[in-house]
Amino acid sequence: MARFSGTRIVAICFLGQNCGVGISYGTFGPLITTIQHEFGGTRGLASSGLSMLMVALAVLSPFIGAALQRWSIRAMMTTGAFLNLVGYLLLSRVTNTYELLAVYGLFIGPGVAMLSIVPPVTLISRWFIQGRGKALGIMNTPLFIMFMPLMASTILIHFGMSMVFLGNAAIFAVLTPLTYFMIIETPESVGQLPRGVNDEQSAEAVLTGPHLVTRQIVARKEFWLLSLGASLLTAVGIIMTVQLVPLLTSRGMELRAASGIMSFYGMILAIGAVAFGWLADRRGSVTSFVMMSFTLVAPWVALVFVPVSVVAYVVLTSIAALCHGAITTLHSGSANEIFGRKAFSRIMGLCYFVKLPFMASAAPMAGYIYDFTGSYNAALLVAAAMAFIAGLMFWTLNGVRFDGGKVAAVAAG
Repeated sequence: MARFSGTRIVAICFLGQNCGVGISYGTFGPLITTIQHEFGGTRGLASSGLSMLMVALAVLSPFIGAALQRWSIRAMMTTGAFLNLVGYLLLSRVTNTYELLAVYGLFIGPGVAMLSIVPPVTLISRWFIQGRGKALGIMNTPLFIMFMPLMASTILIHFGMSMVFLGNAAIFAVLTPLTYFMIIETPESVGQLPRGVNDEQSAEAVLTGPHLVTRQIVARKEFWLLSLGASLLTAVGIIMTVQLVPLLTSRGMELRAASGIMSFYGMILAIGAVAFGWLADRRGSVTSFVMMSFTLVAPWVALVFVPVSVVAYVVLTSIAALCHGAITTLHSGSANEIFGRKAFSRIMGLCYFVKLPFMASAAPMAGYIYDFTGSYNAALLVAAAMAFIAGLMFWTLNGVRFDGGKVAAVAAG
């Protein structure tokens, strides 16, 4: 049998996830004040670009999840990379906030939906039974968020906003052909088996769980608890990603220092994805979700009361980043634990549709709270409450499995 190609699959999924989500999130925060300054309007309006992206992502994800049960992941992800390329070229030419929002909603959002989130985790699910948590953790390591804010702010200061968007476009110009040539749809298509399946087992034997249609999925309370809990945590992560730099500058930090903390935050996100992926392989994804959610409450509350200090803010945002970095990893792992693999892509797509109001409103909500109160403190407390509620939801799911023994035995090898 040929050498296992799973490493190659994790690599291209990592690139798809980092370029789709990492670039859009990592470069937008440093641009918010510039968008507001150049185009006018409120901080809330200037913060709405990612909300348009999230609307497109949430609306399209259910259709993408269903389509992936029949269509090519390679074609889906390659098209997504190309749409991002076109979108960032258009963003370099926009002349007002509304044009910018339209491009994020019509090009960047659909591109991210087709390149990131559901397609990569579905591909990982096809290739890995044993070590799935680790593979998902590596795939979801948000490396680009570590350096994109600092890179974006440097380019912004010296060359302007258009050059930030053109730099993003150049990355997608390289990624588009890579997705086409690197993706392998299934192990079986190249004479291999998923990791954790031996020669005596068939791949079909590990496609555990029921084959659920949309009506059956939305009728299950487990779907809603998982989706709403993940939605709350995603909203909390979006608030931090989009508003961290404006939060720090509003408290007196210079843009470069604030962007440096944002880059460090991105580095810790990467550690969190891998660390919680490792924990999920040992304790289970749902249990890890409970632990992560309750841990996340503390740094958000502390940010309200701790005086401005680079060291203190680095510590608090690092704790938050360890948790935020694991959201996608634990969400997809929990869906596998609770529902199995047969309906996985459809369930993940529907989960992102449920996330729509949370993803769309999170960043503008924090921005409008700042506009009305002159402070981010109320937004920080709201985020802490959301994390606590999510922890309670996952607590009720802890121990729920579609078929505990079979997959555990296979994964244990």
